[in-house]
Amino acid sequence: MGISTSPDEYQACMEKVFGDLDFVVVYLDDILVPFTWLTSDTSAFQATQRAFAEAVLLSFPDFEAFDVYADASGTQLGGIIMQGVKNLACYSRSLTKHQVNYTTMELELLSIVEILREYRTMLLGFLVVVHTDHKNLIYPTENSLRVKRWNSLLSKYRLTMEDIKGKKNIGAGAFSRMRFGTCDGPPLHEGIYALNTQYECVMHGPVIREHQEKGTMIQQIKTAYLAGNNNPDY
Repeated sequence: MGISTSPDEYQACMEKVFGDLDFVVVYLDDILVPFTWLTSDTSAFQATQRAFAEAVLLSFPDFEAFDVYADASGTQLGGIIMQGVKNLACYSRSLTKHQVNYTTMELELLSIVEILREYRTMLLGFLVVVHTDHKNLIYPTENSLRVKRWNSLLSKYRLTMEDIKGKKNIGAGAFSRMRFGTCDGPPLHEGIYALNTQYECVMHGPVIREHQEKGTMIQQIKTAYLAGNNNPDY
């Protein structure tokens, strides 16, 4: 499954993962739709979790030629490693306060360096085709000490650089622009639980706390901790 062929491929993937499940859970993420959490819902949710855990969404490499797609934004680096339409690995991280001042060419090159460094044991020694939407990496003009160090690292790999249009570099672009925002006010799940008091959901904080207070082992650990006993066997 390739990211560039979404959403059709993702839909097919979900149908494959959940095809054997004879239920559909709807609207449980919508705070405007009240619902009653039943025992059957818990079983369905756990079955869904198992299906996700057992599904292989990344593929193993066959150690032929690797395709590396890399990209950088003003805040993050991103990239994916593929063979044909198979996703092998993904990479994303935020830039440091110093790296945000790098030139565009340096950021694009850094995205390649980072993903090659992260998956060195998989890529080193094999043909790697790097797809970039920054033509200056194919015909480099900058020659700073930083770029020289990176080029020295890249020289250890069997690299081939290929130009790709930005609109086709969807996978790497997505990982270089991921956002993890925060919101004010109570968590969303608190609003969900407030709609119906007849629930028994193991992920709800008060329910977890209630069961912890009843647990013999938890009480033994708590007592030992308060007494200053550091014996891990308690």
